[in-house]
Amino acid sequence: MKRVLLLDDHVDEARDLATQLRGRGWHVTIVHTARAAFDAIPHVQPDAIITELALPDAQGLHVARALRSMLEHDVVVVALTRDADRISQHAIAAGFDHVARKPAHVDALHARMEDLAARAA
Repeated sequence: MKRVLLLDDHVDEARDLATQLRGRGWHVTIVHTARAAFDAIPHVQPDAIITELALPDAQGLHVARALRSMLEHDVVVVALTRDADRISQHAIAAGFDHVARKPAHVDALHARMEDLAARAA
């Protein structure tokens, strides 16, 4: 089963996205802070990380890079933001594989994650 770590401090939005991703075959672990994400990484060993960029305890661009470095396998990293048009180039340059607009269009997000995961494998 494909595993995704979803880092979003908006509890209801995270829960809704997780439900939709689970319906598409993903095992989703939700965390709401950067600290919780760092604690979860060794246990979850995700195939993908989706992170909001505006977090209460850290900046999402830096968190994603650090989380990726903690894993011994390739992982797809997706930025989730309401300001996708403005931040996309900066986020891709910072190491994200994809930038999705909030609220996420789940079918498009799922298809993009599948495509990126297949390329990484």
